[in-house]
Amino acid sequence: MKLILSSCDFRNKKARQTIMDNLCKPIDQCRLLFIPNEKATFETIHSEKYYLRMQEFGFTRSNVRIFDYYNTDQFGRLDIDIIYISGGNTFATLKRIKDCGFDKEIIRYVKSGVLYIGGSAGAHIASQSIEHISAFDSVPDGMNDFNGLGLFDGILICHYTEDRKALYNKLMADGKYKVFALTDDDSLIVNIQDTNLCYCGHDCAKCVTYLATQNNDDTLREQSRRFYKEEFGQDIPLEKFNCSGGKSEDVFELCKGCPFKKCCKEKNLESCSKCSEYPCQDLSEYQTKHVNKSNQFNQI
Repeated sequence: MKLILSSCDFRNKKARQTIMDNLCKPIDQCRLLFIPNEKATFETIHSEKYYLRMQEFGFTRSNVRIFDYYNTDQFGRLDIDIIYISGGNTFATLKRIKDCGFDKEIIRYVKSGVLYIGGSAGAHIASQSIEHISAFDSVPDGMNDFNGLGLFDGILICHYTEDRKALYNKLMADGKYKVFALTDDDSLIVNIQDTNLCYCGHDCAKCVTYLATQNNDDTLREQSRRFYKEEFGQDIPLEKFNCSGGKSEDVFELCKGCPFKKCCKEKNLESCSKCSEYPCQDLSEYQTKHVNKSNQFNQI
């Protein structure tokens, strides 16, 4: 899971270079979902405005999708490399995203390996809380949910200068969150290495059952249930679709008797890949059929 957070994203030379240096492929090959801020209207979303801006940054137009707040259904399960949210009013933009329910989709995308690029409001939104941003941005009437997307452990103060030092000191003294101050030239790279790989090498962060548990999402549980019924003839009750990762004690029903977990524990190994016999015949056969192939987020 990787995030690139900054105050000015592509509009600042240093921040832009940081983005370019951390892309998985050349920018003109990256498939992008751009989520505009709270000011986006139906007309601007369906105009050339945002496409031209993304092309200015180096993206190829045919690789760009512009998120449509008025028709969100088409934006789930896209084959994309990047989600990008730029500046605006932090509260109003996050509220608009949450009101249409796309906050959960963003989290799922990022946890499945899609790069998140956030600039200013887009950076704040990715954090644990945006409540402190009321010092700079107005709060829409009736908004009382200030939780961010929680994509990393901490909160941000973008566009940091000496004028914002008092707020930084207060937040540090409160000790509720880790606090990161970003000047207009600064970027924060959050690269969370997946600690939820199963012993066999299966990436739990892409598993529908695991994501359903992390987000307490019965829609994903139902998708996972349907997968096992259609692919393996297993009619498993919905409440059984819970898993905190292959190396946890709270594993999915069908993984409780995992022979690879048992073998690694007997040999005191953290994964099959650390074994001198890797890959054994049993593991090779299992990996060929199932590892990172079954019940994957991007398959549904």
